This record gives sequence, structure tokens and C-alpha cells, in this order.
Amino acid sequence: MSDRLRVGLSIQSICIYAALVVLPMVLLYQISDWVRLSLFACVAVLLFGWMTKKWWYTVITGFSCGVAAVLLLLVTDKFSRWERLSIVFHLHKDPQGNGFTNNSIIDIVKTAGWWGNGLGTPMDSFFKYFYLSFPGVMLVDMFGWSACVLLVVGVVWLIRTMTKMLPRINDTFGAVIAVSVTVTLAFQLLYSLAAMTGRVPILSISFPLLGYGSHVILEYAMFGLLLGVYRRKDTVSISGNRNRTRIQGRA
Repeated sequence: MSDRLRVGLSIQSICIYAALVVLPMVLLYQISDWVRLSLFACVAVLLFGWMTKKWWYTVITGFSCGVAAVLLLLVTDKFSRWERLSIVFHLHKDPQGNGFTNNSIIDIVKTAGWWGNGLGTPMDSFFKYFYLSFPGVMLVDMFGWSACVLLVVGVVWLIRTMTKMLPRINDTFGAVIAVSVTVTLAFQLLYSLAAMTGRVPILSISFPLLGYGSHVILEYAMFGLLLGVYRRKDTVSISGNRNRTRIQGRA
């Protein structure tokens, strides 16, 4: 599939790629997982540009999809999504409503100090409702800003390690898988760190590889897939074998 798109665009190859992308998007839409739906769409558009090298078409497609998504959000905004997203810019106007979670995170992080508050803190009552949805905030509350520094260093090291894998993968399809997994996990990790400030509009993006829920199983499967691809990084792609066979036949 990637070889077809790289060699030349055709109606058949574009339709096949669109079908492979639309099917997971429909499933995510049915379960109303808008965050992962948006992330999946962004990664799919970036992969299309990377495989085809048609960045101008990719920019137009991404811009059109973004405008359509914003219009859909504004037209069918039955649950006041736009108001809940924009509350981050004026948290003081609704501190006990849409801005309650953001204000709680900000207060907890401010009062943590360098060594934390330990157990039996206001975080316990906060987590009575949110449990492990914010493991980074819980870590800061219990162990302080020093633990946050270690967490940031660990996340940066993990992202750097994943990105260092990419140039070493020879197979094209394996590289596509590695890029998609790396971009998805890296975005979630960085956004989860930003969510610890309480100044982000969407707080439903869970910290990857931690917490609870079905998304943890999916993220561990993605990480295992990335390690499996890297383990076979020296494997020559099918197109490479075909080209080598043609060269040997001509010789």
C-alpha cells in the first residue's frame, strides 16, 4: 500500500487508503471518542503526506478537515462543547462548574511544594471522583515538584528513544507503523504533561501507559508493536527484494 502511494497516486490506491482510515474513524465515532478520533485523523493525514510526498495536497486536505470539524462542532453543539473548551481562558467565571477540574488541578500543584503533601491531602477527595484520570497530578501532590521533574525527564527520554528508532527501520511498512505509534504516544505524553498545569482545554486525554480503562491495553499493544517492528529493523522490504532480484537478473 505504501509503495503504491509513493510511486504514484491513483484512484484505486487513494480509495484503499481512505477505506483503511475511515473504518477505524467510524468505530471511534460510534463510541463518541472525539479526542482519539481527532488524533487518529491528524496522524492519518500526516502519514498520507509522508508516504506520497505530496505535502501541498496534504496541507489542503488537513486544512479542509479542520475547518469541517470546527463547523461541525459549532453547528451541532448540543452539549456546549465550545463553551467547555473555551472555559480555560476565563476559569474565574465558572470556578465551580466547567472550570472546577482545572482550578482543582492548579490549586493542588501550587500547594504541593518540592516534596509534596503525602497521603491524606485534598487530592484524596478530588480523586474520589476522578481516581487515576490524572496520575501526573497525583504524583506531584504526593511527592512534590521534584517528582514532576523526574517525570518530565523520563517522558523526554522515552520520546527521544522512540524517535531514535525511526531512522534505523529499513522496511517501509514497518516505518509507517513506527511513525504512527511514535506520533500518537508522544502527543499524548506531552499533552498529559501540559494538562498538569490545568491550563489546557481538553482534560479527557488520559496519561498513556498509566491509569485505568481499555485505552491502557491499546497503548501497551501499540508500544509492543513498536518494539516488535524495531526488533526486525534490519528486515528488507518486499519492494527492496524485488529490485534486488531485477538487478541480479539483468546482470
